[in-house]
Amino acid sequence: MRTDRDLAAVIARSLAILCVTLSSHAVADTTAVQPSGESAQINTTLAKETMQVPAKGSAEQKPHVKVIPLQPSGEYARIDTTLEKETMQVLARASAEQKLKVITQIKKAPDKYAPPVFYLLSNVLFQKGDKDEGAFWFYAGQLRARFDANRCADLSARAAVQVLNEQYGHHINEYTFHNLPMLEELIPKVVEWDKKTAHNYDHRWINLHGMNAVISGMGSASTPTALSLPKEQWEQIAEQTRSDYLSGFRKAMEMMKSPGFRKAMEMMKSREAHGK
Repeated sequence: MRTDRDLAAVIARSLAILCVTLSSHAVADTTAVQPSGESAQINTTLAKETMQVPAKGSAEQKPHVKVIPLQPSGEYARIDTTLEKETMQVLARASAEQKLKVITQIKKAPDKYAPPVFYLLSNVLFQKGDKDEGAFWFYAGQLRARFDANRCADLSARAAVQVLNEQYGHHINEYTFHNLPMLEELIPKVVEWDKKTAHNYDHRWINLHGMNAVISGMGSASTPTALSLPKEQWEQIAEQTRSDYLSGFRKAMEMMKSPGFRKAMEMMKSREAHGK
């Protein structure tokens, strides 16, 4: 007899396929650098903006720490995420009227916005009841973030995608997994949208979440290295990313259509209905 734990494992495996980690070599918890000036700024919703070190004179095991902001140098200081940060601040804290204005701007020119904006936009739309549209922007952000990670030369920075998935994906994945026909139509639309939409933003936003950026922020001397893979490879990387994304989705759909998965989802619905 299949136990509750077995059924939960079915769901977990499906999630793992759909939201697969980009690299087995990625660092699980990266530290994002907080740049100075108007350029090269990254929003705090992605990862930690600072490194925490023991305060002077304190024992290493004590929980109190002194927070030291890191300011990148060299090429990292020229990464421009100004629009990303400003947009996410509005989506997170502004009035409903201001949010609506920014949402309209994003939809009008999505090519200008980095993937983290789409993740937060998905959350805003989902919370206001536009769940299908919120799901679209979540998966659009996920696909674009994967492309940026795959063309990033710093493997440790790729963990930022998993941070975003974990932060914004729970409610949306739960919703779409209960609506498989909608999800089956949605993902191909996301991939087609990605093909037609340019990438007119600084794709190096993800580098600020890698160890090379942290080393730069600490003022340590390091050998200059390219932040991204060669540009002539990007088109191929983009196509491969979309292909892998669709392939992973189809595998997930096969699993989610299985009797075991459907039974697990029915059990989850029943427990939610009874407040368990």
